[in-house]
Amino acid sequence: NYRRFPSASNNNKHHFGSSSSLTLASSTRSYDEEGSNVNNDRSTSSLLDPLLAPQSPSSTSNDDSDAEYEEEYEVEDQEDEDEEGEEEEESSAYKANLYDLLALCKPDWMLMILAFVCLLIAALMQTVIPRLIGNVLDALADYEHSENGHTTTVLMEDKSDIWNVPGFRSNIQKLVIAALLCALFSGLRGGIFTLIGGRVNSRLRLKLMDSLLAQEIGFFDTTKTGDITSRLCSDTTMVGDQVTLNVNVFLRSFVQAIGVLVFMFLVSWRLTMLVLLSVPAITIMSKLYGAFMRKLTKLMQKKLADGNTISEAAISSMPTVRAFGAEMAELREYERYMNMYLKLNARAAVAYVGYMTSITTLPLLVNAMVLFYGGLLVLSQNSDDHISSGQLVSFFLYLSSLSDAFNSMGNIFSSLTTAIGAADKVFEMMYRKPLYKKPASGSSSGDDGGELSLPNSGNPTTTCKMLHQGINPSDCAGEVRLNGIDMFYPARPTRKVLDGMTLTAPRGTVCALVGPSGGGKSSIVSLIQHLYEQNRGTVTIDGHDVRDLNHLWLSRHVSVVSQEPTLYARSIKRNIMYGLEGTEAEPSMEEITEACQLANAASFIENLPDGFETEVGERGVQLSGGQKQRIAIARALVRKPRILLLDEATSALDAESESSVQAAIDSMLKMGHDGNGGSAMTVVVVAHRLSTIRSADIIYVVSGGRVSESGRHEDLIQNPNGAYANLINRQMMAQKSLDSRS
Repeated sequence: NYRRFPSASNNNKHHFGSSSSLTLASSTRSYDEEGSNVNNDRSTSSLLDPLLAPQSPSSTSNDDSDAEYEEEYEVEDQEDEDEEGEEEEESSAYKANLYDLLALCKPDWMLMILAFVCLLIAALMQTVIPRLIGNVLDALADYEHSENGHTTTVLMEDKSDIWNVPGFRSNIQKLVIAALLCALFSGLRGGIFTLIGGRVNSRLRLKLMDSLLAQEIGFFDTTKTGDITSRLCSDTTMVGDQVTLNVNVFLRSFVQAIGVLVFMFLVSWRLTMLVLLSVPAITIMSKLYGAFMRKLTKLMQKKLADGNTISEAAISSMPTVRAFGAEMAELREYERYMNMYLKLNARAAVAYVGYMTSITTLPLLVNAMVLFYGGLLVLSQNSDDHISSGQLVSFFLYLSSLSDAFNSMGNIFSSLTTAIGAADKVFEMMYRKPLYKKPASGSSSGDDGGELSLPNSGNPTTTCKMLHQGINPSDCAGEVRLNGIDMFYPARPTRKVLDGMTLTAPRGTVCALVGPSGGGKSSIVSLIQHLYEQNRGTVTIDGHDVRDLNHLWLSRHVSVVSQEPTLYARSIKRNIMYGLEGTEAEPSMEEITEACQLANAASFIENLPDGFETEVGERGVQLSGGQKQRIAIARALVRKPRILLLDEATSALDAESESSVQAAIDSMLKMGHDGNGGSAMTVVVVAHRLSTIRSADIIYVVSGGRVSESGRHEDLIQNPNGAYANLINRQMMAQKSLDSRS
């Protein structure tokens, strides 16, 4: 079965490790630091490092900035500012919040509980380690005797006697056990969160892809392809990775901070209160800087997205670029957006220097004050104030651990700010409701959409639910009616494409649409498929409004062959089988071969080395234009539709290819005249070839968005001043001119 929902890839790259030594120099720096955004490069304790501190000036979020901020930072010319202002008017109304991000982990709550248990054990062991180190130092300091009221430390001649020091051996053993348990449960916690991260990432991509597949075609007309791919690839990865990694680090850091603060108060509440004095100042600076960076990074990401759009357009149309020698023009356009990004990045770098200077200096000053005041407490004769030298060392180790915890939480809040920025657009697309008319109430087919489960994830997602709603008539006769249709395309809301369009294609007939380019012929074909919705009037099939019909029912009975068919990078067989997507039919080789024979494609397929298993390449590059068109016709016929739409199926082909495809079309047109119409197929053809037009049961001349003439060829040609006669005469004159030249 080749009909598969696109799979989501897992791009998580968390790396977990454990710390090494338990020396005073290394203190107690996180024995399980992840390869995350936690900064452990400082050799000394940096007190209460930035709450809400962004990780780096290059951290970026993924939504558009507001127009006011863009005007404040004039890094673009006036034309670009006007474009950005227009985009901001259409900016996302959906604003993600922390709850939205955390809700992504909800289906994995059992794994979360297991990870939290491992976290508690690891955090407890990590909190005990500084206390045990202080106990070891106090055991050594207490190994002394008093003489005449003076304290003198006993020097050992035999170093092995150190194991006889009271309390030394037991505390060393406890220290080793605590370190091993801390490393073990930290590793388990990290592994579990890595698993959760992969599941969240895949689940997020599946949900977004699910939503994108349900959107109306107008959405893709008005949304840049680069923006969609950016949301589906980089933004979902950023959101998924940041959420799971940061939940992991935040829980660890929060539990660690609580435990460390408790032990710090037990050592000396006076020193602890002195430490906490710097928190408000750092918090205020971090919040101001975080707000500044969030606005700035929005613009930075916007410039990168615009650059992606330019590069994607150039790469996807490389033959055109090469043909016009436009390589340098494309490079300059791409460079323009990169220069805008660099200007914004420079502003972020300057702000980062000032911010880091401030939040680094203040904690170091507090450290000096703690060391001075702690020394006084060690020397104090007051039993209420006095602390031992071992306790002072333990306090500084706790201070280092607390600094790491707050630093982690600060970076986490910054990263979550970045993730929320990226999530704004992801969730906007994921929760966007397609602009389709809601099917008539009580007309649900009972099929709310298939459930697609991620393997071993336990997180089913409903596939394109809105597309599965609507009525399912028991049969399709194939009568098509358009009544009083007015239509505007979403991308061109001021230009009326159809103006009071009314026409009928009776069942089992061949209906030809002719007329000048831009008259609205292809728009009629799009409305019958319900790719777009009209602004006024109705489009019906067998009396049912296409907006009320179940999407799968409609696609099962309506097939289309367009001017430029799309083939996928798979075999010919699988491309033809794609025509059975959305149906309950199981494809057989006989059906595929029959469709190919009708499409006049069987002969050239059989002559290929691998036959039906021949890979066509991306967009069918391994086949000629005529071969691709005949494969597309076979794909349209394999589902045995009751309504066939042919939209200029031969206009882009050379004479030889057109002849082969036209033969296939002629065989299809005959299917519209079987018997009394009981099993006939209704064919709506947009054509320019006289032979195709002449054989139609009814011809509509479409011009200016309405029908100017209609009737059979024999009747219309009788009016020499009519629009149809003029079209035929011009075509015959053009053909004679070509014949004379040849």
